[in-house]
Amino acid sequence: MTHPLEAKLNASAADIMEAISKGFRAQADVKGKLAELYFSRALDGLKARGVIGGYTWNDKDGEPDFVIEIDGTSIVAEVKNIRSGSEKRLVGDGWGTVEIQKTRNGTDAAGKKTRG
Repeated sequence: MTHPLEAKLNASAADIMEAISKGFRAQADVKGKLAELYFSRALDGLKARGVIGGYTWNDKDGEPDFVIEIDGTSIVAEVKNIRSGSEKRLVGDGWGTVEIQKTRNGTDAAGKKTRG
C-alpha cells in the first residue's frame, strides 16, 4: 500500500528516507515534526480522558504549534526537541519538560513583547 506522501512526492518511501538522510536541515525539520506528532498523540489521550476540551495543531509561520482548550481557556504551546540528555524529565507517560521562553525577547511593530 502506498502512503499518500509517496504519491504526493512521486517517490518511494525508501527514496524519501534516503533524501532525508542526506540533508541536515531535512532531518531537523522531520525531528521537529515528529516531536509535534508525539505531542498531539499525548493531547489526544488527554482529550479522551476529558482533561482538555480539544486542541488545534497549526502549521503556519507566526502561529503557535498548538492551541489547547482547557476549561474554556486557550493556551498556546510551542514544541521543541530537548537538546541534551541532562534536560530530560519524566512527565506523566513520557519524557518532556515545560519552560517559559527565556530568550529572544522580540517586540512587534507596536513595541509589544512577542515572547515571554
